[in-house]
Amino acid sequence: MRNYLTAIRPVNLLLVLATQIIIYLVFFKSLSSLDIDLYLWPYKIWLFIFVTISITASGYLINDYFDFETDTINEKRKHTLNQFQLLLSYYALLFIGLGISVWLAIDFGRLEYALIYIFAQGLLFWYAAQLKSTVLIGNILVSLFTVGVIWIFRIAEWDAILRYREIRSFAPIVYDANFKSFASFVFLLNLIREIIKDVEDLEGDKLAGLQSLAIVKGAEFSLKLAMILSLLLLIVIVYWGFHMHDFNHIGFVDIYFLLAIVLPVLFLCIKLGRRLHQQSIRQLQLYVKAIMLSGLIFIVLWAWI
Repeated sequence: MRNYLTAIRPVNLLLVLATQIIIYLVFFKSLSSLDIDLYLWPYKIWLFIFVTISITASGYLINDYFDFETDTINEKRKHTLNQFQLLLSYYALLFIGLGISVWLAIDFGRLEYALIYIFAQGLLFWYAAQLKSTVLIGNILVSLFTVGVIWIFRIAEWDAILRYREIRSFAPIVYDANFKSFASFVFLLNLIREIIKDVEDLEGDKLAGLQSLAIVKGAEFSLKLAMILSLLLLIVIVYWGFHMHDFNHIGFVDIYFLLAIVLPVLFLCIKLGRRLHQQSIRQLQLYVKAIMLSGLIFIVLWAWI
C-alpha cells in the first residue's frame, strides 16, 4: 500500500486539494453572499475535486509506466511497483474518475462536460507516451494542466459568473483580473519549473533517447529561456499586485506580497542568469515550488485579512 501511495505523490495531491478548496472558496463560494446559486456548493464540490485528483494521480501512474527505464537511469523512482502494477492502478483510477464525471455531467444537465474528463485523460496518456519527449510541447501541456486545476471551476460555475456580471458593474473586472493573474502566475511558474527539471534530468533523458529542450538546445539556452519567462512572470505579478492593492494604505498583505512573491521572483531571475551547477539546479526546483506555495498563501491572506 505504501508503494501505491508513493506512486501517486500524496504531497502533490494534497497541494492540488488545498489549491482547489482555497480557489473555490475565494473566487466562487464568495458569490453566494450575493444570492447567486452555485452548482457545486456545498456537496458536489467534493466529488468534483476527487475527479480532478484522480486525473492528477492517474497522470503520475501512467507517466511512471512510460518513464520506467528513464527513472531507473536517473535513479528517481521512489517506489517498487512494476510496470504491470502501475498500469493496473492507472486503469482503476481512470474508470472510477470517469464514472463520477459522467454522473456529475448528467446531474448538471450537460453530458458533454464528461468529454472534458476523457479529453484530459487522453492528453495525459499522449503526453506520457509521446509528447513528453518533444521540445517544449510537453512542458507547456503540463503547465496548462496545472492551470486547469483552478480554471475548471470557471466552466462548472460559469452561470454564476454571468449572474455576477449582471448584478455588479465594475467588480467583475477586478474579479477577472485577479483570477486570471493568479492563473498566469501558476502557468508561468510551473513552465519555468518544468524547464529547470529538464536541465536537471539532461543526462538521463539523453540515455533514454528523449528530445527535451535541454537536450536539443542545451542547458544554457534552457536556463536563459527560463530567465526570460521569469521576467515575464515578474510583469504579471506587478499587474496582479496593481489590481490586488488598496492604494489608500499599505498593510500586512501588501508587505507579504512584496517579500514572499515579488522579491523571490526577482531573485529567481537573477539566479537563472548565472552559471549554475547541478546541485543549484536541483535547489531551484524546490525554490520555485516555494514561490508557488507563497502565492497560494497570499490568496488566503488577501481574501480573509
